[in-house]
Formats: sequence, structure tokens, C-alpha cells
Amino acid sequence: MTIEFLDGGRLWLLLVVAMLGAGYVAALRWRRRATVRFTQVDLLDRVAPSRPAWRRHVVAALQLAGLGLAVVAIARPVERTTERTESEGRILVLFDVSLSMMATDVEPDRLAAAKQAARDFVDQVDPSIEIGLVSFSGRVAVEVPPTLDRNALERGVEGLELAESTAIGDALDTGVDVLESLADDTADEDGDGDGADEGDGETDGAEDDELAPGAIVLLSDGET
Repeated sequence: MTIEFLDGGRLWLLLVVAMLGAGYVAALRWRRRATVRFTQVDLLDRVAPSRPAWRRHVVAALQLAGLGLAVVAIARPVERTTERTESEGRILVLFDVSLSMMATDVEPDRLAAAKQAARDFVDQVDPSIEIGLVSFSGRVAVEVPPTLDRNALERGVEGLELAESTAIGDALDTGVDVLESLADDTADEDGDGDGADEGDGETDGAEDDELAPGAIVLLSDGET
């Protein structure tokens, strides 16, 4: 099981958090150098009573930690299992996340209605069928590779966000590529154990028949 980020590009914001931390440390050092030396010790005690040094930094540390966690959260981390399991087939759901999906001609809007339609569809699919999720707008992203893990799929659907443009053709090409790649991997695994039948056309045909079927489901309003 691994942790992946659906919007990993946002993790660069952690650099901003690190820069804020470095700025805080630099400000502390500058403050020490610029401290005015008091000649009257009693006055110094009244103006700036001594207190544990670590207490002054707790608030800043908590704020930086909170910012770091917020950045990780908006990068949309998900748990994914890397262990391959047997399946009876694969389905890729291509999900339109273009800006037109914010239209409210259906309740509450097209995006929410499409998400619910995707959930209803997944609920009707046999648990032995792998389902993957691909989002498309101006760019295409494989949000969830074909998996039997319905929880991972639900998280992927829930985390979908809108963007500009609609690249339906690119999404279909990506869907076909994903299914073909998985089919090739399965064929390679099945063929590793027995090389005696190489060159036998009937055997090759039998292997093709044993490959799990694949299908693509397109959820789109057809607009940009």
C-alpha cells in the first residue's frame, strides 16, 4: 500500500512554509543583535520578565505545522494498494470536469449529479470487476488506476475539481492506452510460465480469449 497525491503539484507550497520558517529564525537572530542593552537591571526585569525561551516559539511552530498539513491536504493524498488481484474485467470511467459542469440546470449542479451517477454505477458493478477513474478538462489525469478497492474509487470521485476546456478525444485515447497496457501486462504474466507453445497460433488465440474484458464509460455534458 502506498500514499499518492492526486494534486501533487501543489506540494511545492511546502517550500513557502519552509521559507516562512527560515524567515522566522532569521528574524530571531536579527532581534538578538538589535537588542538594546539595559544598564538598569530592575527596569529590564519589569519591562521584559524572564520566561522559558521555548514558550515564545510554540505558537510559531504550531502555525507552521498547520500550514504544512494544510498544503498536504490540498494535494489530496490517497491510499492505493499496489498488490495485483484477480478480476473478471476492467472498466474505466472517464469523468468530465470542465467548467460547464458547474451549470445548475440539474440539482444541485451537473458536477454533483455526475458524481452521484458515478457512485450509483459503481454500486451496480460486480465486486470482481476492477474500476478506474480518469478525469479530463484541458488535461487528462488518471485519478484512480483500475482497482477492486471501491473506497479508493469513492475518494477519487469525491475529490474531483473543475478546470477549463474539454479534451474528450485525449481522454478516450488515455482510457484505451490504460486498458491496453493492463491487458499486455496480464498477457506477459500468463506467458512467463510456459514457453513450449511459442509459435502456436491456436495457443495465442486462447490466451487472447482469456484476457479480462475492458470497457470505457464516459460521463460528460458534451460542453466546454
